[in-house]
Amino acid sequence: MWNWGLSSPGVVLESAWPVFSPWAVAALQRFSESALEYLANLDQAPDPTVRKDTFAADLSSAYDILFHHWLQSREAKLRLAVVEALGPMSHLLPGDKLEEQLPKLLPGVLALYKKHAEAFHVSKSLGQILEAAVSVGSRTLEVQLDTLLATLHAQICVPVESSSPLVQSNQKEVLRCFTVLACCSPDRLLAFLLPKLDTNNERLRVGSLQILRHVINSAAAQMEANKPFILSSMRLPLLDTNNKVKRAVVQVISAMAHHGYLEQPGGEAMIEYIVQQCALPPEQELDPGSADAPADSVRAVSVRTLYLVSTTVDRMSDVLWPHLLQFLTPVRFTGALTPLCRSLVHLALKRQEAGADAFLIQFDAHGPAPSRAMGRPQPRGAAALSLWQPRPDSRPVSHLAVGAFLPPARRPLPQLRPSARAPEPHGVLVQFLQDTLAVVSDNTWICQLSLEMCKQLPCYNGAPREKNFLYKCIGATLRAASSREVVRKHLRELLETARYQEEAEHEGLACCFGICADSHLEDTLAQLEDFVRSDMSRKSIGIFNIFKDRSESEADRVRSALVLCYGHVASQAPRELLLAKVESDILRNMFQVFSTKVGTMDPTLKQCLVQGLCMVSQAIHTTRAGRQLPEFIRAEPPDSLRTPIRNTAMLTCACLVSLEPALEEQAQADVVHGCLHSVMALPPEPQEEGADCQELLYLDTMRALENLLTSLLRRNMTPQGLQVMVEHLSPWIKSPRAHERARALTLSASLLRYFLEHLRVSALVPFHNLGLLVGLFSPRCADLWPASRQEAVDCVHSLLYLQLAYEGFSRDHQDDVAEQLPPLKDGLVHPDPATLFHSCHSIAQIIAKRLPPDQLISLLLTMFEGLGDPDKNCSRAATVMINCLLQERGSALLEKVPEIVSVLRCKLRETQEEHVLPAAQHSVYLLATQHCAAVVSSLLGSPLPFDSHTCALWRALAVEPSLSAQVLRLLLDKMSKDVPFKESRTFLPGTAPDRVATLLPLAATCALREVVSAPASAPAVLELYPQLFAALLLRVSSTVGVQLPRNLQAKERRGAGTAPGSLEPCSSAVDALRAVLLRAGSEDVEQCVELEGGWALISASAGHEEGVTRHA
Repeated sequence: MWNWGLSSPGVVLESAWPVFSPWAVAALQRFSESALEYLANLDQAPDPTVRKDTFAADLSSAYDILFHHWLQSREAKLRLAVVEALGPMSHLLPGDKLEEQLPKLLPGVLALYKKHAEAFHVSKSLGQILEAAVSVGSRTLEVQLDTLLATLHAQICVPVESSSPLVQSNQKEVLRCFTVLACCSPDRLLAFLLPKLDTNNERLRVGSLQILRHVINSAAAQMEANKPFILSSMRLPLLDTNNKVKRAVVQVISAMAHHGYLEQPGGEAMIEYIVQQCALPPEQELDPGSADAPADSVRAVSVRTLYLVSTTVDRMSDVLWPHLLQFLTPVRFTGALTPLCRSLVHLALKRQEAGADAFLIQFDAHGPAPSRAMGRPQPRGAAALSLWQPRPDSRPVSHLAVGAFLPPARRPLPQLRPSARAPEPHGVLVQFLQDTLAVVSDNTWICQLSLEMCKQLPCYNGAPREKNFLYKCIGATLRAASSREVVRKHLRELLETARYQEEAEHEGLACCFGICADSHLEDTLAQLEDFVRSDMSRKSIGIFNIFKDRSESEADRVRSALVLCYGHVASQAPRELLLAKVESDILRNMFQVFSTKVGTMDPTLKQCLVQGLCMVSQAIHTTRAGRQLPEFIRAEPPDSLRTPIRNTAMLTCACLVSLEPALEEQAQADVVHGCLHSVMALPPEPQEEGADCQELLYLDTMRALENLLTSLLRRNMTPQGLQVMVEHLSPWIKSPRAHERARALTLSASLLRYFLEHLRVSALVPFHNLGLLVGLFSPRCADLWPASRQEAVDCVHSLLYLQLAYEGFSRDHQDDVAEQLPPLKDGLVHPDPATLFHSCHSIAQIIAKRLPPDQLISLLLTMFEGLGDPDKNCSRAATVMINCLLQERGSALLEKVPEIVSVLRCKLRETQEEHVLPAAQHSVYLLATQHCAAVVSSLLGSPLPFDSHTCALWRALAVEPSLSAQVLRLLLDKMSKDVPFKESRTFLPGTAPDRVATLLPLAATCALREVVSAPASAPAVLELYPQLFAALLLRVSSTVGVQLPRNLQAKERRGAGTAPGSLEPCSSAVDALRAVLLRAGSEDVEQCVELEGGWALISASAGHEEGVTRHA
C-alpha cells in the first residue's frame, strides 16, 4: 500500500478527491508518524540505512496538494484531517522546503482557530510544526513569533466551560507550543507574557499565570537567567483578590519552589503569600454563589502546596527553616497556624535527623518564643504543642509554659534535665494575663482567681520553674485586684507558706511581690515589715527574732528571699512613689536584714544582696551602695567560674556608672580592665556532658560584662568613645589564646551593634577612626576559630553602616554593597585556606567600595601592623586584604606612597614569616602599576647599601615587562639627572681633589642592577638595550676612581658581605653592566671579556681605555 501511495503521491491524492480524501489524508498522517517512529529507533530497525531524506521528495509533492488545495476545503472534517497530517509531515520535509513554506504554513494553521471550535487537532499540529521549525533552526519563526504568542495566549485565556477531554487536551497542546517557544526564544516570550500579568482582566491574568507556571516547569534551564524578572513581575498578581487568580498564583509559586526561585531575593514574599492564603477563614473564603468545591478552594490548595513543598522539595528546607517560624505569632497569620506547624514539624524532624547543629535555632533571631505560639486558641494550640514538643536529642524548648497553660488533667508534669533552660517566656505571658484582667475589670472575679491560684501552689512543689511562673501570675492578679484586704491577706500567706529552703522559689516569690507593688506599693512594703515584726511582738527580744527559731542556714535563706523581694519591689514600683520610699522603707530594711548576719556571709545571701542592690540602682540613680562591687569581682577566683557573683556585680556596676558625676577616665579604665581580666582570662567553657549549668553561668557573666561596657559607651557615643572601648578590648582581640580572641570579638560585635542602633547624628561629621577600627577587625575574618571569623565579619558590617550613618543615611537604609558581607560568612566556616582567603579578598573588595578616601591610609597602616600577628591565618589575611585594597583604591594613594613603602620595609625587617615577603613584593608591584615614579623615588630613598628586603622589593618591579621598561627608563633618568661625582678639596698642598660619588646616581645604579637581575626583566632589557648599554658604560667611565661618601664608607666596611653587591661606585656600575649583558642574552660577550681580563681593566684608572676597547 505504501509503495503504491508514494510512487505517485500527486496522482493518488488527486484521484482520491473528493470521495477518498479523508482516508488518503489519514493514511498519509499514519505513514508520517510511522516513519518518524522508525527513524527515532534506527538502532532496532531492520534497515538502518533509511534516512529522513528518503521520503523528502515524495512528501513535498503530497504537502503541496494538502496545503494548497485540501486545506482550503469547505468541509470542516477534511480541514481537520489535513492539519492533523501536516504536523508529522513537517518533520519529514526538507529543511529548505519547510523554511520556504513556514511564512504561509503558520498563518494558515493559525487561521483554523477561527474556523473550528474544537481546536485540539490544530494545537497539536501547530506544536509539531513549531518543533520541526526549531529543529532546522528556522529564522522565519522569529518573524512569526508575535502572532504566534498572541494567538496561543488567546487560546489559553478562553474560558473552559466544558469538561470535555478534547478541551482539556487542547489546553495541554497549547502549553506544549509555549514550551517550544520558551526553549527557542525565552526573552521574547517573557517580554510578551510578563506585562500581561499587570492587567486587571481575570481571564488574561489567570491564563498568563498558567503559561508562566508551565514554562517554569518545562523550560527550567532557559528561565534560569530570568528568575529575578519573573519574581518581580508577580508583584501585582500577589495583590489580586480574585479566587481564580489566587489559585493560579499559588500554583505558580509551587512551580517556583521546585526550581529554586524562592531562594532568590524576593522569594520571601512568595512564601508569605502562601501563608496568607493558608490563613484565610474557611467560611468566608468563597465568594457568594461560587461554584468552587471546598477541596479546590484557595485555602485548601495553599495548605496542600505548603505541605508538599515542605516535605517533597529538598532544596526548600533551608529556605523554609526557620523562616516559617516568623509567621507563627502575627495576628494576621492566626488561621495558618495548623498548616504552619505541620510543615515545621516535618522540617524540624528532617533537621534533627541531619544533626543537632542543623536543628538548633536562635528564637530571638528567627522566630517567636515558643510560649507565644502556645497561646493560640484551640484547635490550633494542639498543632503548636506538637511543634514545640521536646526532642530527646535537641536543645530544650519552653515546654514548661505548656504545662502552665494546659489543665492538669491533660498534661503530666515534664521530666526536666538539671541543665534544662529555655528562652524566658513568662514576661509575655504575664503581660498577656495583666491585659486580660484589665479588660475583665471585675474585682470579685479577680479576687476569686487569686485565691484559686494560691491554692495551686502546693501542686507545683516538684516543678520550680512552673511554680515561679505561678507566683508571677498571682502577683499579676493581686496587682489587678482593688481590694486591699485581699491583697494584704494573700501577701501575708505567701510569706508564711513559702518554702525558703528551695532557692529556686526565692525568685518567684520576689517577682510576685514586685508585680503586686506596681499597684499596691504601700501594702506590699507593710506586709514585708509585718512579717518580721509579728515575731518580735511575740518574743520581744531584738529585731528579726524569727531568725532565732531557725538554724543559721535557714535564716540565711529567709534573709536572701526578703532582700530579693525588696529589690523586685523597687524595680516594679511606680517611679513617682519610689523616691519617697527607697531610703526609709527599702534600703534601710535591706541593710537591716544584711546587718543581722553574723560571721562569714553565705554565698547565696551575698548573691541576693548584690542582685537586690542591682535592681534598686536600676530603678533609681541616687544610691551609692555599690562601693564594694569591684572588690567582689576581684575577690573571685581567676581560674574558675563557680558563682554568679561576677555577673551580678557587673550588672550593678553597669547601673552605677550611669550616675552623675561621671567616673574619671582613669577610674573607668580601672573598672573595665578589672572586669575584662576577671572574665576574659577564664579558662574555656567546658564541653563535656553535664556542663550545661556552667555554660549558662558563663553566658550570663558575658552578658553582664557586655552590659557594663555598653553602659560606659552610652556616656560617650562618639567615634572617640567607641575607640576607647575597642582599645580596652584590643589586647584580647590579638591574644594568642583562641578562646580569649573569640570572647573579645563577641563583645566587640555587640558594642558596635549597640553603637549603631543608638547612634543619633545631628550633623554630618567624619567618622575619623573608621580605618583604624576596620583594620583591627578585618584580618580576624581568617581567625583559626570559625566563631571568631563570623564575629569579625559582623564587626566590619556594623562599621560600614556606622560610616553610612555619619554620611547622613537613615537608620533603616539598606546598602547594597554592605549587605554583600553577611553571605560571605558561609565561606568562612570552612577551614580550607583557599576558600577562606577568597572570602577575605571579597571582604576587602567590599571595604574598598565603601571606605572614604581619607580613611584608606589609616586602614592600610593598621593592616600593616597585622602582618606580625601571632595568628598566621590573620597575618596572611592581612596580606590578602592589603593587596586587594591597593589594587582597588591604590590610585588615590599617590601622596602616601613614600609612607607605605617605608612601612613595608620596616615590617619586612621585623617579621620573619615566609609569606610576608612575597606579599610585600606584590604590594609594591601594585603600587608601581599606578604610581611608578613615586614608588621608584621612594625606594631610591632607602638607605645605602640596600638591604636584602629592599633588593627584593626592587626585583618585584620586574614582574611585568611594560612596568619593567618604565622602571628602567626612570632609573636611567635618575642616573643622568645629577653629576656622577663631586670634587672635594683636601688640605694637603699638591694633592689632587677627591672625587666623591653623588648619592642619587649611585642608588639608581644599584637599583638598576637589582631590577635586571630578575629573570622577568629580560623583555624590557632587550627593548632598552642600547640605552642601558650606553648609559652604564658611561657610568663606568665616569666613576673610575670615584670614592664613596665618608658615611657610606663606614657602612660599607661594617656591612661587608651582607649586601647583595658592591657599593663601590665603579664596581656597582660594572656589576650593573654585566647584569644587563647577561639578561640581554650576551653571555658569550660577558664571558669573553672576563677571560681577557677586561672587567678588571675597565674598573681601573690605568687600564680603563684598554678595558673599554676589549669590551668593544
